[in-house]
Amino acid sequence: MTRILHVVWGMEIGGKENFLNQLVRGLDPQKFSHTVIALRRKGFFWEQLKADGYDVRLLSKLTGFDPWAVSRLKRQIRAIKPDIIHAHEFTSTLAVLCALTFNRECPVIATLHGGHQNLGPAKKWLYEILLRRCSTVSAVSPHLADNARLMTRGQAPVYYIPYGVDLNRFGKKVDRQAKCEELGLPPVSRIAISVARLEPPKYHSLAISSASKVCRNIPDCHYLIAGDGSLRNSLAEMAAALGLGHNVHFLGERTDIPELLAIADVCLLASRSEGLPFAILEYMAAGKPVVATAIPGITELVKDGENGFLADISAEKDFSDKICIVLNDRGKAEAMGRACGCGNGNCNAWP
Repeated sequence: MTRILHVVWGMEIGGKENFLNQLVRGLDPQKFSHTVIALRRKGFFWEQLKADGYDVRLLSKLTGFDPWAVSRLKRQIRAIKPDIIHAHEFTSTLAVLCALTFNRECPVIATLHGGHQNLGPAKKWLYEILLRRCSTVSAVSPHLADNARLMTRGQAPVYYIPYGVDLNRFGKKVDRQAKCEELGLPPVSRIAISVARLEPPKYHSLAISSASKVCRNIPDCHYLIAGDGSLRNSLAEMAAALGLGHNVHFLGERTDIPELLAIADVCLLASRSEGLPFAILEYMAAGKPVVATAIPGITELVKDGENGFLADISAEKDFSDKICIVLNDRGKAEAMGRACGCGNGNCNAWP
């Protein structure tokens, strides 16, 4: 039995956290045992793993550098005696290596999910040093693997290992009228959905500003925003100021993403930076056309004009125009959905 210790910032709803949840559940339990330590926050996946009998723990790290948290992590490592430590992103990698006092007494795998792209110069420099002390570095997309090779300078092997999606969660029949009723939407609405944290890298303001033009041209269009974060109030105020109070719906964190995608006609992601966006993998698993910004990570999944459209991140008109094309051309939208390779490409609400 190989004992794996996973160290992560938190286990809220998000792509990285969903990946870790699936990894813990998916590895052969006859060969691997898992402990998950969340540094700061529990969250939905932490509670689910705990309810299902997995060993999950909370370190209760303070904001900033917390030497007592490092000491507690060191004691946990000694008690668990892991064969492998799996660290996710900068803070977890720093905490693990500090707890090990930078010795290679236990193999450390560091996984890059894309969060390092938003670090300041000093933390990026430190992260490079940390990655060179790891036994192995994995990255969830080709461009992150290229980043990792530059950062490690050949001092640690780098592997590209992409996320996967459980296809069994998608493609099930959903009563569209009942779901719309639950959400307070007219059953004949055309629905655009964005699944992402309400944080600056996700650039929700582009999606909301584009909604102004889309909803003028298609008055029965409704935007669903599934996710939560520090920008929720400011984004809601922006939507209200644009007169979109009845068209843009902030749903908060959701556990029914497959059902929401089943009633959607187009799926959006207006990010500034990405690793490998779990949201787009789920959009594709649901067989839905995608409109997203043309940035690394997204361009590795969305082929412009085939399974969706790529829009210029600096051009709101480009983003809104492409949403309108999908919503107004049922044949194109269904073909794009089928080109995702999953689902049936069905779109729901054209007149």
